[in-house]
Amino acid sequence: MPGYHADKKMINGIKSVDSIEKTVNYAPNGRIIPVDPDNKELKDVKQPIYKTSATDATQVESGILLPKVKGYNCDLVTITPEDPGKDTKVTYKPIKKDDVLVIKVGKNKATDTEAAKALEKPAEEAPAKIAEEKQEPAAAKPVEEPKVAEISENPEAETQEAVINFINLDQNGKQLTSSGVLRGMPGESINDLYSSEIPLKVIKKAGYKVVFNNFDIPGVTQRFSNNKVMIQIFTIGLSKKDSTEGNN
Repeated sequence: MPGYHADKKMINGIKSVDSIEKTVNYAPNGRIIPVDPDNKELKDVKQPIYKTSATDATQVESGILLPKVKGYNCDLVTITPEDPGKDTKVTYKPIKKDDVLVIKVGKNKATDTEAAKALEKPAEEAPAKIAEEKQEPAAAKPVEEPKVAEISENPEAETQEAVINFINLDQNGKQLTSSGVLRGMPGESINDLYSSEIPLKVIKKAGYKVVFNNFDIPGVTQRFSNNKVMIQIFTIGLSKKDSTEGNN
């Protein structure tokens, strides 16, 4: 039943009898509630209802993708609710214009981006310097009006997003940690922005083994796609079970 979870995972087979009644109670699933840093609900923002697991009617899906909220950022990309019937508040932070511009340029790879090269052109110089250039003697050749590169109202829409999730396979894929949202221009290397080496060392010391890792693939450089709609999600599955053989 969409939007609801059951109190029984399954009903055992019934042998030949005249009449037996089995009751299964359904309760509504919880919601994702976006809130601001002061824990106040964001107005006019969707509050998605958890989807019921396709394999276990008593649970909801793990790794639920969080909604995008215009003008806000969230440090998380997915969540796994602990209680299928309880709402989860997720904090979103207002996007600062300065932060967005840094993201657009790609601070970690600035020298390799077209945006960074554009900033080196006279057209991108500070307004104060432009004003100085205009104050030339009357006999001098008129200075053409500099063409300032256009910046869209939503610069972030031109960047791509990716996230690396570390999940606990012993707890139905519950998230252990995450890279957070990584942003870059299409074609840029994600590996240059983030390495799983340090978090994996910490997680392995806690007794986990890597079961699968679709981010760190030998000989493969993970790059940002050119799909503005979908977030690239890479998953590293871990387990403490002795029977599990790690592949990393």
